[in-house]
Amino acid sequence: MASYNFYFLECGQIVGNASREFANDLDAVDKARKLAKRFEIDIWLDDKWIARVNEAAEPLNIREQMAT
Repeated sequence: MASYNFYFLECGQIVGNASREFANDLDAVDKARKLAKRFEIDIWLDDKWIARVNEAAEPLNIREQMAT
């Protein structure tokens, strides 16, 4: 398990954050998508950006992440 940081964004500004443990990047993205009702969420693992998700959009970067 790894500790992922979720940064909640509103109009491009961080308005909150949370840390959660997940087995992998895809589990973290799945949880963030469920939480992304009101805010966009940036997902970070240490200093590595994983994805940005919101309710209406596909996560950014996830295809690149899966390919590496």
